Amino acid sequence: VNIIVKLSVMPDVHVPNLCKSIQDRIKGSVEVTMDLEVQNISVSVDSVYTATQS
Repeated sequence: VNIIVKLSVMPDVHVPNLCKSIQDRIKGSVEVTMDLEVQNISVSVDSVYTATQS
């Protein structure tokens, strides 16, 4: 199984740590609940969320 994840993140997030954590959690969940071997999880950041404050 290959999985692709696209994220929008807050500007203060440490992206490498977040991506590694997401990969580990998805891999563990899929392998345990679906009994499938995860070959690859690709995580990319599509955008950085910025809120406009008034």
